[in-house]
Amino acid sequence: MTRLDELNNAVLEPAEFQAPGGQLAQQRFKLTGGHWLLLGLGAICLLFIAFITLARSIQVTAVTPDLSNPEQLLSQPAAFEVRSLIKLPIGNRVMVLPGAHRVHVQAEGFEPLEQVVEVRGDRYQQVEVVLQRLPGILDIRIQPDIAANAMLNDEPIGQLPGKIDPVPAGNHRITIDAPLYRAVSQQLLVEGKRQTQSLSFTLEPAWADVSISSVPAGATVLMDNQEAGVTPLTLKVEEGSRKLEVRAERFKPFSSEFSVTAQQNLAIPEIELRPADGILEIQTEPKAAAVIVNGEFRGITPMTLNLVPDQQQELQVYKAGYQRVNTDIELAPDQRQQQSLTLQPDLVPVRFSVSPGDAEIYVDGVRRGQGSQTLSLNTLPHRISVRKPGYVSYQIQLIPTRANRQVVSAQLLTEEEYFWANLPDNYVTKAGQTMKLFKSPGQVRMGSSRREDGRRSNEVAYT
Repeated sequence: MTRLDELNNAVLEPAEFQAPGGQLAQQRFKLTGGHWLLLGLGAICLLFIAFITLARSIQVTAVTPDLSNPEQLLSQPAAFEVRSLIKLPIGNRVMVLPGAHRVHVQAEGFEPLEQVVEVRGDRYQQVEVVLQRLPGILDIRIQPDIAANAMLNDEPIGQLPGKIDPVPAGNHRITIDAPLYRAVSQQLLVEGKRQTQSLSFTLEPAWADVSISSVPAGATVLMDNQEAGVTPLTLKVEEGSRKLEVRAERFKPFSSEFSVTAQQNLAIPEIELRPADGILEIQTEPKAAAVIVNGEFRGITPMTLNLVPDQQQELQVYKAGYQRVNTDIELAPDQRQQQSLTLQPDLVPVRFSVSPGDAEIYVDGVRRGQGSQTLSLNTLPHRISVRKPGYVSYQIQLIPTRANRQVVSAQLLTEEEYFWANLPDNYVTKAGQTMKLFKSPGQVRMGSSRREDGRRSNEVAYT
């Protein structure tokens, strides 16, 4: 390239204008992008220094209970994260400002944990969190291969065959219980952490064959209140004390208890069912009547009677003051019958002789007529009252009976007559003197004559 080309390609630099004969114009200060960058870096440094000054350092450590001794805690490696907008991780610590912060802790085989941590004034703080193991899985196999229940510390946890999931980590008692077999248990330390542990059990038979028959056949059999079939049949029954019940329509149920020993078969003697009782429901009007069957008192109405079937029964119903009802009844097995009886009053004639003739007769407070007459009264206690104004009422308690003819004589007295009638004829004073009552005295002589021995001078005879 020639010198001319170099001159042509040279960059021309601007120069300050200078007026002829004058000086250069004064230059003004102007913030450039570099200036702003420096200012930003300075502000960041100031904020960082403030954060470092105010921040507190926290370290999170995880522990977990020892499976063999839950009260002892073991250190557990775990990853943690402090969920805060402003934080500075430094190695296994994190610097954060004072206040509440959420900490998330996670370790393989353990339940994730998130909790709030309060950061206080201490420069360095240690936070300890307790992690819980994830549950484990049990693969349980039993011989023979039958349906069974799995229990953990005597609480149901699952059905077999199959895997039991989840199973809490720790030391547990595993029990397998199957119908007709003896329960078997084993102590097991469950590792948890979603690990599968295998177990196997061999079950021992705990049953025997029990044969049951009845007359009539075809009766329903219940074993321990559970329906098991109809007679005749043979059942596999678990060892121990068992309750047997046999039922058939129109027959009384048979029930019994017996014991079963494993692997010792049992034949129960043939069960002969008895016909069911007939059922008689008795109601009477009035109620509370006595019921007698074949001369035996059975109760008070209303009531329900169980009667021997296919036999004639002598039935008597009785209530005081009412006529006895006698009847015969025969019921078929399990037959139910209702009887409603209206008892008739047992009336007895009672003769009333009343004076004065217009006095009124009351029986149990009810007016029954005026003057002498014959009334029919039932054989119950009655309150008899005969009344007339101006006269003292006559009252008596009466129980009518058929043994003798009964007559009630009532002669009313005026109040004066009643007064005199109830005064005694003689009265003895405290001094032992006898005084005589004269109800209709007429002419009476009192005192002492002059000829009477022991007469005093002041005693005079009066007429």
